[in-house]
Amino acid sequence: AILSEAVLSEAVLSEAVLSEAVLSEAVLSEAVLSEAVLSEAVLSEAVLSEAVLSEAVLSEAVLSEAVLSEAVLSEAVLSEAVLSEAVLSEAVLSEAVLSEAVLSEAVLSEAVLSEAVLSEAVLSEAVLSEAVLSEAVLSEAVLSEAVLSEAVLSEAVLSEAVLSEAVLSEAVLSEAVLSEAVLSEAVIHFSCRFE
Repeated sequence: AILSEAVLSEAVLSEAVLSEAVLSEAVLSEAVLSEAVLSEAVLSEAVLSEAVLSEAVLSEAVLSEAVLSEAVLSEAVLSEAVLSEAVLSEAVLSEAVLSEAVLSEAVLSEAVLSEAVLSEAVLSEAVLSEAVLSEAVLSEAVLSEAVLSEAVLSEAVLSEAVLSEAVLSEAVLSEAVLSEAVLSEAVIHFSCRFE
């Protein structure tokens, strides 16, 4: 009985040792699990921190792209402003060229008008000179007609004198003929001088 009790007590001890071993293994397994959970938590935190860092890098990249896009837009605005200033300067130059062309056309038109006025003055002087010449020709024609009329009158007077002298004697007629010949020679001489 004592041996059986001893065996039982040893069996109880061995069971207690086994139970303690099982408990220690359970504690170890729990510790391993807790370490695994901690390591997973650390890994998850590391992954989260990496995700946060990647998001921060992406946000910085987005900001840098936004800054670059704003810089590109500002350069585009500046280039458009420069182009608009260049277009305005070209427009001002074209207006200046047009104003110079208008002034040159005005000067040319004034020159043409002055030449036209001069040509009209020359034409008016020519017309006046032609009128003076025509008046001189007319006056000469009137004078020639007056001379011719005087010659006709003198011839008529002479013919009347010849008729009156025909009534006289032959001596008087011969003298009248002689005087008529002298007068005719004078008339011929006068007409030759007139011509």
